[in-house]
Amino acid sequence: MRWCAGRYVEGHYGSIHPMDKTPVATRLVLSARQVAYNDSEVLSSGPMLAGVTLLENHTLRVAFWPVSDAGLLLRTEGPVRQTCAVGRIQTRAIHVMPTTPVPASQCGSLSGFELRVGAEGDWQPLALPQLSADRRSVLLTLPEREIDLLSAAQTGVTMQLRYLWADWPVPTVYDGARHGEANDELPAPPFIANVTTKASAVAVQ
Repeated sequence: MRWCAGRYVEGHYGSIHPMDKTPVATRLVLSARQVAYNDSEVLSSGPMLAGVTLLENHTLRVAFWPVSDAGLLLRTEGPVRQTCAVGRIQTRAIHVMPTTPVPASQCGSLSGFELRVGAEGDWQPLALPQLSADRRSVLLTLPEREIDLLSAAQTGVTMQLRYLWADWPVPTVYDGARHGEANDELPAPPFIANVTTKASAVAVQ
């Protein structure tokens, strides 16, 4: 929400001003403590990608670091899960544009993850991730279409995995540690990872 024309109104897509200020302030404080004050007891960023491994059962293991002792946290359901406001009017303020509904093309995968097989392949959304037993990785199942492409391709075909690569992404992976407030866990940032069928994690962007 923001104050406009004497009343509070809903923010619109593309605004540089976040509607929920508290998480932004919390993360800035954590960054200041870690970077400016050399506080080694705090984390200022969420889990970073460590590697992507293609397992024999057509499952991707996506490992993250660093994470706290609490391990990873997945948000795939529930009232605090962030979702894209597809179909909603982008603003209710008078004389403020745009007033069109948020299109589905601006929304990311419901899992946050998308996979591409081959350099010219299409990005395909992946199903919701599962948390590994050690809480240091997430597991993603390949769609049947991508399995068929891998079976027909030569050994060593390139695959790419990307996360939160959308105008309005849907985050699912967080660090499990809390920082004083409810639901203030730090999210993993976006990435693109080049992966081969031989389970090598390379060229993280």
